[in-house]
Amino acid sequence: MEFWISNSKLEKALYACWCTWNNRNNCIFHNRCSTVESLVFKAEQHATYFEQANHVVPFSSNVNGTWIALPLGFYKLNVDVGFSVSDKRASCGMVIRDCQGQVILSASKAFSGFHSALQAELRAILFGLEMAHQRSLLVHYVESDCQLAIQKIKKGSTAANELAHNVAKAHSLQDDVSV
Repeated sequence: MEFWISNSKLEKALYACWCTWNNRNNCIFHNRCSTVESLVFKAEQHATYFEQANHVVPFSSNVNGTWIALPLGFYKLNVDVGFSVSDKRASCGMVIRDCQGQVILSASKAFSGFHSALQAELRAILFGLEMAHQRSLLVHYVESDCQLAIQKIKKGSTAANELAHNVAKAHSLQDDVSV
């Protein structure tokens, strides 16, 4: 006899096991025990978060959801950042693609000492531009989900702090970048 269970139900069952184990440890080591209802709620919540985090969204560069090729010989830098307010750390990922959409360079890096997500995003953009510069790649376009960072680079912001230093440095590395 074969028994099949859907991935969604299996994920919920695994989260229920993890929540039960975690509750056991909290009861033993911290004297904090949750109710069964609370554990079921947490397991379902974790499974939902996991499903949402792993939902694949197709790549698009415009409103219609289709990729638009860059002009021949052009490169595009995409960056994204994860930022923790509590420990002031960030990690970023960057990818540079050519006019055919082929990945030319990708990297990730962890940073610390940031006071805002904006500061982390600007540092990530600078990291991407520095990586491109080291490999003699002239980036023509920069894409980030932080509109304020892009605006600051376009304006060449002059506030007197490290944030402005990163903006100015990124601006000087790529004077003809379209962001």
